[in-house]
Amino acid sequence: AAAPTPPPVPRLPVFYQINMTNYVTSSGEHPRPPWADDVPPPAHAEPVRRFGATTLYDWTRMAMVEKYDGTCIGIFDHPPLFSCTFLNVHNRTWLISESPRLGPCCKFGDPWHPPSPDFLKVADFVGEYKAADGRRLQYWQYGGDEQFPGGNFLYAVQFDKQSGAALPARFVFPTIMPLGWTAQQLDVVSLDAPPADTWRAAAR
Repeated sequence: AAAPTPPPVPRLPVFYQINMTNYVTSSGEHPRPPWADDVPPPAHAEPVRRFGATTLYDWTRMAMVEKYDGTCIGIFDHPPLFSCTFLNVHNRTWLISESPRLGPCCKFGDPWHPPSPDFLKVADFVGEYKAADGRRLQYWQYGGDEQFPGGNFLYAVQFDKQSGAALPARFVFPTIMPLGWTAQQLDVVSLDAPPADTWRAAAR
């Protein structure tokens, strides 16, 4: 089949505040996303784990903070059954965790900053999919390695019915613990700038 004709590259908001639901597949046997009905299907009768998080984003400060309560994302070599915070400020990323193996805090990326509002200009259009609630999602992919030559990161946007603005909707990426996929459902609760003390409080 011919590749879909790419639409104009969406530009995301400069500010947003998000409530996030994470779906974690329990097996590497799960098919590669996007999935039908927008939810990871069961594989070998194993359940899909689900947990919440929040994101605050302010591109005028090149700052973002992600807070995971009780369960972190599975990018470490041990089960991520601990709370964690990823703090992106001053062109660096810090990991603040409750993991006894990682310690309370460490520099996670330097240099590193949150994705810019136009970061999808380096991505490839995948196609349009319908969410379980009927909303239209536009999927893009980027990254890539020997295992995922087409792109190992998937990002989806949806469009506000009134303004037509592109809003964050999904972020999907492979994980190693467990081996599989994490699909983040991103629900925008505000397009206002996070309070200025967000970054001071997070830094403490």
